[in-house]
Amino acid sequence: MQPRYGTVRGISVLLGIMPMTAWGWLWITAGVLAVGFALVRPGRDLLGLGAAMGPPLLWSVAYALGALLGSSSTAWGAIAPWASHVLLILIVAYLTRPRLVVARVVSDGPDGAD
Repeated sequence: MQPRYGTVRGISVLLGIMPMTAWGWLWITAGVLAVGFALVRPGRDLLGLGAAMGPPLLWSVAYALGALLGSSSTAWGAIAPWASHVLLILIVAYLTRPRLVVARVVSDGPDGAD
């Protein structure tokens, strides 16, 4: 199955680096890493967080470059949706962390010693 014409034009910057099939495998690998690191202890899951944010951030930047370079006149419309994925991941990561930090400070004391 071939990607949509607008997608190919919008991310032409990335397609000059690797073919679409390789980018697809990169997305799959990032997803597997994100799911795998979701199962580890909080604080050790930053690689998974990066894997979850990496592909949509890369796509957003690629569409921005595609729009700036003039390879696609509709690429501007794809920047915000892809960037919003990254923003949502950051918001969820931030909102789930304070409970862990507060619980650790309360149980260990402010300087880490009980």
